[in-house]
Amino acid sequence: MAIVWIVALPFFSHVVCAAQLSELLAKHGLSVTLFAATADLQQLRSNPMLEKWKEQRLDINLQDLDINSAILADGVGDLRRFTEPFLQTGRAIEEFLKKDSVRGVKPTCVISDFMVHGVHDAAAEYKIPSWTFSAFPVGYIATYVYVKQLESKGLMQLPHERLSQLSQDEFISPPGQTLLRICDLSPLFFRDGPFYQSALQLFQPFLNVDVILFSGFEEFEPRAVNELRRIFKAHASRNSKQIPQILTLGPLFPIPSYSKRSNLGDTQGADVHPCIKFLDSHPPTSVVYVAFGTDVNLSQEQIRELVFGLETSQQPFLCVLNTPKDYPNLNFEVEDITSILPPECLESIQSRSLFVKWAPQQEVLSHPSTGAFISHCGFNSILESVSLGVPILAWPFKFEQFMNCRHLVDMAQVSLEVCPGLISDGFVTRGDVERCINTLFRSSEGTAVRERAVQMKQRAEAALRENGSSSENMKKLVELIRSLAAVDA
Repeated sequence: MAIVWIVALPFFSHVVCAAQLSELLAKHGLSVTLFAATADLQQLRSNPMLEKWKEQRLDINLQDLDINSAILADGVGDLRRFTEPFLQTGRAIEEFLKKDSVRGVKPTCVISDFMVHGVHDAAAEYKIPSWTFSAFPVGYIATYVYVKQLESKGLMQLPHERLSQLSQDEFISPPGQTLLRICDLSPLFFRDGPFYQSALQLFQPFLNVDVILFSGFEEFEPRAVNELRRIFKAHASRNSKQIPQILTLGPLFPIPSYSKRSNLGDTQGADVHPCIKFLDSHPPTSVVYVAFGTDVNLSQEQIRELVFGLETSQQPFLCVLNTPKDYPNLNFEVEDITSILPPECLESIQSRSLFVKWAPQQEVLSHPSTGAFISHCGFNSILESVSLGVPILAWPFKFEQFMNCRHLVDMAQVSLEVCPGLISDGFVTRGDVERCINTLFRSSEGTAVRERAVQMKQRAEAALRENGSSSENMKKLVELIRSLAAVDA
């Protein structure tokens, strides 16, 4: 039997991606073990996804790793609390490989998140094929490989400081990407970045693996996919290596379609989330959904500016709020919004706003009333939004999000920027928020963005259909795994 080990990065968003990949492989009859930090798996076990696995009798095992989840929140701990879990993951997988080797059992292949250190070396020691999985866009990886190759040959040297004036003023044109400010690149590229040294260890495995998997779909980044293949083809030719297979598999989740409940009385049911009840009470494509992922904590001042901008836009809105990073009480509750916003603002938005600490994002984005998504441009959120035809109002904060923003706005053209020219830790005004909402809902430019978002949804759906790009790539992957299992049998 083909046995696949999938090793997730100790971030919950990456664990969800790895779980979605596990489900797809198990649906093809493969046995899958998903390795992740205990805290992340505890959170995953409460996800309805697992009930579906049981109902479908999928052969998926969850294996806890006794490691810490990576901590990224502003002001929490030091850098080691972010980077050390990546190293711990690699070491833990090596121990599992050692134990299974002693028992005479080993996986057919290991698929690990590209940011997890040491898995490829450990798998090679036991002669187990090891492949790379990226929950980041293809363009991000193409840029990373391209820049690191040039740096390793002394042909390029980026400024040491990401937010230096030089980095903000100068531009780079990566393969298959739009023109980027140098400061739009991830901190992985800069010597003053906290992850620079760690990132150096990620470069070589990319050049040596036989298969690289992506959570996105080819039609979302066609130029980047072609350019990455070209880069690897050139490298393979120079070094007499095999060209790795680059397989886009996404969206990894089934694209949900909204089904109106049978009668209006159902909207009062206890099992209907408050977000859905709120959306049911508003006209089609009218509500602005605001969510910045689990790792973005706005200041109280920034929350006030955001809400004032939403107020003056006159659009109804659904806002997911994390604890403000400068809030005195870490146990922030949604009711505490009253201590941040002036009473007159709360009174003005009362009938057309809902604040929550969590929302069922796919359900929200698939609802007909959702007309826009103010997003931090994390790739999971991007894929959910474009797969459901919801235009994005891009507000990036960190990491690859600025690169993602540029692709959304300049290449895919399914997005508007909340604040053009924004840099990390930049402040967004209420005027910025109001302007971008008004442009989307009340201009020909916004109408064109909305039409392209619908077209991208159709491409995502086509990628998953029989003979679609992602569907065909999944077949190739499963056939490859089964062929390896047949050799080992």
